Parts: sequence; C-alpha cells; structure tokens
Amino acid sequence: GSLVVEPWLDRVVDVSVQFEVGKSGEQPDPDRVLGITRFRTNARGQYKGTHIGPFMSGLEPELRRWIAGPQGKAFLLSRHLERTARFVATKLRNLGYSGPAGVDAMVYRDARGLRLKPIVEINPRYTMGHIALALEGRVPGRRSGEFQLVSGPEAKRLGFATLPDYYQHLVDADAGGPLSADCPERRIALSEPRAGAIIMAVLHLPSP
Repeated sequence: GSLVVEPWLDRVVDVSVQFEVGKSGEQPDPDRVLGITRFRTNARGQYKGTHIGPFMSGLEPELRRWIAGPQGKAFLLSRHLERTARFVATKLRNLGYSGPAGVDAMVYRDARGLRLKPIVEINPRYTMGHIALALEGRVPGRRSGEFQLVSGPEAKRLGFATLPDYYQHLVDADAGGPLSADCPERRIALSEPRAGAIIMAVLHLPSP
C-alpha cells in the first residue's frame, strides 16, 4: 500500500462538492454538478454534520467576503469547486466509474490569508452531502439547519443511555406535520437505531 503524509492546516471551514459522473460517450456534457455544501467535523476530522440552507448563513464576515469573491454570491468558491468536480469526474470516468461522487475540500488560513485546498478526499459514491442536498430541497423558504450524525457517546452526554432511547425521545417530542418556513425548532429522527447501533441521523432545524 501507499502512505500519504500532508501538513496539518489551520482549517477554517470544510466544504464539499457533489456531482454525477456520466458514462463514456454521453453527450454533450456527461457530468452534472449537483451542489456545494459545507460540513462540520470534530477535532480529529471525523464527520459530524452538514449545513442545510443558504451557504453563507452563520459564517464570519471575513470568510463570507473571501468565499463570495469580487462577483459576490459565493462565485469564487463555487467556480473553483465546480472546476475541481469536472476534473475529478473525467479522471474517474477514465477509470471506468460512473455514478454519484463527491470531493471534500477545505478553506484554511496561512500567513498569506485564507486559501482553498480543493481536494482533501475523493468519494466515488453517495456522500452525506448528497443526503443534505436532498433534505435541503424539502426545507421550505431559506431556513437553515443541519443534517447530523449523532453517536452513542453524544446521546449519553445528552442524558440518554442508548441511541434507541434518544430516538424514542425525539419521536415523542416531535409534533410532526409538514415543515414550514416559520415552524418552531425541530429535531427529527431520520433513522431508527437498533440495539448496538453506533450512530443515528437527525435533522435539526433551529427556531427561525
């Protein structure tokens, strides 16, 4: 096998681009960029959740300006990540792959300021970003929230002995009904953990 050693970067925000790799011979453009998301990790870089809603929501002003670039509306970041997606899609297709894929990237800081590392990880499969984009299409208005993966230890820190206990709490506490742009805070269990499960999926929508 191979070992890749990279410098530890001063990460500011994790981002990801989701796309579909088309089959060889499809015309005129075999690949399709689905969207760009930003996600949250812990100190060890393990995935914890993906932001849902307006991409710039909740970001610091300096980061918002850098992401937007001179054109505004996240043009600078989206342009670079879309180019990255199409470059990676071509490489994957040449290797015989077609289907869903994602590329994780990050905005980091060095002595020169904010910078983009366009490829941190390549995932030739459905990713958490694909799920987040699908959920975003079901959240009305410009509501912000987060698609989260909750672990057993996190459930215990919240006061629940097991993930099934936390799941049952969410089911009992949620009033149900359709999502709306002005509904109060909701935490919706998206997966039912069985005994011994180590994670469960949750959609968290803070109060508007």
